[in-house]
Amino acid sequence: MKLPALNALAALVVIGACSPAPPGASDAGAWVGTITTEGEVTTVVNESGSVWGGTAALVEEVSIGVEAGADPYMFGQVQSVWATEDRILVVDAQVPAVRVYDFAGQHLFDVGRGGQGPGEFDEPGAVAVTRDDDILVVEHSTQIEVFAPDGTPKATRNTGANFRIYTNEMLILGADDTPWVPELDFENRRFGFARIGADGKAGAPDYAPELEWQRRCLTYLENGREDDYCGIPFQPSSLNAMTPEGAWVVGTSDAYGFEIHKPDGSRLRVERYWTPVPVTAEEADYHERRTIEYVRERADNPAWTWNGPPIPDHKPAFVQFIPDRNGRIWVLREQPSRLSTDCLDDTPQCWIPEGYWLDAFGPDGRFLGSTTIDRRPAFRPFIDDTTLVAIITDDAGTVMVKRYRLQLPSPDR
Repeated sequence: MKLPALNALAALVVIGACSPAPPGASDAGAWVGTITTEGEVTTVVNESGSVWGGTAALVEEVSIGVEAGADPYMFGQVQSVWATEDRILVVDAQVPAVRVYDFAGQHLFDVGRGGQGPGEFDEPGAVAVTRDDDILVVEHSTQIEVFAPDGTPKATRNTGANFRIYTNEMLILGADDTPWVPELDFENRRFGFARIGADGKAGAPDYAPELEWQRRCLTYLENGREDDYCGIPFQPSSLNAMTPEGAWVVGTSDAYGFEIHKPDGSRLRVERYWTPVPVTAEEADYHERRTIEYVRERADNPAWTWNGPPIPDHKPAFVQFIPDRNGRIWVLREQPSRLSTDCLDDTPQCWIPEGYWLDAFGPDGRFLGSTTIDRRPAFRPFIDDTTLVAIITDDAGTVMVKRYRLQLPSPDR
């Protein structure tokens, strides 16, 4: 639903029941919420129910990647995936190349190879495919290699970057097929993306909106100088993600809410009731002990003790924003953790989330519904319509690329 921007509080929409459900209510049933517009800001409060009317299923259809086997199926440093109607593309910087598979997971061919010439890579970072089926591969933010659908090199685009940038998001393909690559403003400590045309940067970089958020940290002395360690487990954080439409999704995970800052200057504020996921006392104690051990080693001080805020008694509201190719925003949330049966004193991760929720919101901010995934995908998954392709690592450390089909709840439910 799109409402016109007015100069005063303009609209109130309530669908379904007349009173909001309690926090954490099920998404089953028709969507219930309110939508208000004031000036350039539209606020959507998702109170209960969902547009889908229930929980969707994420059905695994293909898994690529083995612990031992043929080279094209043994992944090393995988950090980006893309999918077309019949192909899956995987960046493996260890090869270095882009592996191309059919939808059944059979290897077809590689795009690019190691080297310094046209169509060659030192360390490819991300891949995307345009509507014309051209394959774009970004390499450490300084250049984009363009390939024909069959993998033949076509062109090299210099991004104009003066230094190499490595982030979890190395390439965003705009809705108009324009690529965006990471950009850092060191002086003002800002992160953003630069739009890249045929001749380099096209216009000024677009930086993420700044949020009023102060991380809380532990302090220690290193070589006589005070330093901070801000990696307190389960501490809320400030998150952002850029959409293919050029909007910024931003939010702080101390509560379930986020904003979408659109290129036209308007904003969409999205809120949803939620029930915080508790952190048990045993789990908090485990993470506190490991954090103390880490800081003591970092500070070279075996007597250092915890001197900051305690570990929260519940997990953050969310851990990642994932814009997809259809204008939806997916919010990744961590489920309760369980103690691994293989936990040893020197095991880096004894407490393992039982899974993750993926909550979907439409372009209008309404809650569409949820699905679940067993493990947290590495980097940003590719999501388009009902296809989700994600990089997953199993308990043995085997890297796999999995293709899922989103199965919406039956309307007869």
